[in-house]
Amino acid sequence: MSKFKLIFIAVVSFILCFAAFTGCSQNTGLKSDSLMTIGTEEISKDEYLVYLNEAVKNFEEIGGPDIWDTDFDGKSAFDTAKANALSSLKMVKLTVMRSERNGVSLNEEEILSSEKEAQSYFEQYDGFVSLDVIKQVMEEKALYNKTKEKILSEYTVGMSGFDEFLKEYKAEFTKITYSIIYTQSMETAQEVLNKANQGIDFNSLLEEYKSDNNIYSLTDELSNISDVFTDEENIQTGTTAGPIETDKGYAVYYVEEIETINDDIMRQNAQEVYEEREKNKVFENLLSTWEKETKTEVNGSVWNSITKDDIDTK
Repeated sequence: MSKFKLIFIAVVSFILCFAAFTGCSQNTGLKSDSLMTIGTEEISKDEYLVYLNEAVKNFEEIGGPDIWDTDFDGKSAFDTAKANALSSLKMVKLTVMRSERNGVSLNEEEILSSEKEAQSYFEQYDGFVSLDVIKQVMEEKALYNKTKEKILSEYTVGMSGFDEFLKEYKAEFTKITYSIIYTQSMETAQEVLNKANQGIDFNSLLEEYKSDNNIYSLTDELSNISDVFTDEENIQTGTTAGPIETDKGYAVYYVEEIETINDDIMRQNAQEVYEEREKNKVFENLLSTWEKETKTEVNGSVWNSITKDDIDTK
């Protein structure tokens, strides 16, 4: 399985932490064709299918066509997409229910923009649900975004954890190029390291120790520096590390070059990302509180009847 897909699985698993509170039951209080109620609002199956269609397309875009063969902690990929879509619908509905009390509404321009988006969506996916349903979803999503922005604008983010975050962020945008000498014994590798630390040119050491049993790696980018350099903060050009046992032999590393973006720009970008992350945590907590305050019922028979064929518009 690719590293990219593993990252995707981790992200989806995180999303499901919010979706986990959703339970399904055979509910006789709902209309036979209704999927669920949130508070006093009844949600149709078609409205949910718009969210599910988006979730399915996102899964395929990120994970490829074989994503549906992937297991997510004991759940099929499609069941995971269903839960993800339901979570998204609930987040929108719970937020929209609080838009009026926060003084938020869509203006004419925003409504028109949502209608145009709905029309385009309707045509793109062959009208698998009615245009009116798609318009409602698009307007509510726009209202969700506007309400969330208004609520979070009133919060000031504490920066106590920023310095630690900045270290991690900086590592993501630091490119280290390095060279390696591999040897077949720990003793030889230690000898190479000692000479490198004494200032002997690494390329000279390559020639000195080059043989049929010693392998030299071309200069390459080092992505996971924590596996090699334990003192990450003090890495600079000429830093050495090793010996480290690998499947190719005992490795000695030498840093050829370090590239980072401007510190001021990096700090500014990191602060924006950090503040966004912390505000999202605040909003997640609000959503959890709202969910506990709002009665939600899911029509199990309708839920269980939904398959990928309901939204597979090719």
